[in-house]
Amino acid sequence: MADAQVLKFTADLEKFSKAIGATLGQAIRRVTIEMSDGFAENTPVDTGRAAGSWGIDFDQPGTFEQPESFAGGRAAAQAAVKEQQAKLADVDRNPYRQVWIYNNLPYIQPLNEGHSQQAPAGFVELQVAQAEANIDGILAQATDDNGIA
Repeated sequence: MADAQVLKFTADLEKFSKAIGATLGQAIRRVTIEMSDGFAENTPVDTGRAAGSWGIDFDQPGTFEQPESFAGGRAAAQAAVKEQQAKLADVDRNPYRQVWIYNNLPYIQPLNEGHSQQAPAGFVELQVAQAEANIDGILAQATDDNGIA
């Protein structure tokens, strides 16, 4: 993501948190969960390894990935993502850390480029755009509801 997009995204999160009366940490947690759920949901599934390898870490991407023996399809993948989301429990204590959502599998990029019939090319970018649209929509509604400029 370009630096300008990151700055806009951060500013939108701060406005969002003010508009809904939530902390910045709560806003970050909500958006991160929405995005990681979306990544897992939109990742093509054979065994579920790729969909279940979406990791969440602070300050830099981690090394998390599911083992080659990972199986269980979409349900197992979604459970694995929920385990990663548990890391967000402490985000309120320090909401100014970068949150990384990442996938270290070597074939995630080809999957995102459309090498599977199960998902459109660019499913990662589509999810980021959806999250940005959701933030903008929620922020606009909260602004209207609360008279916040």
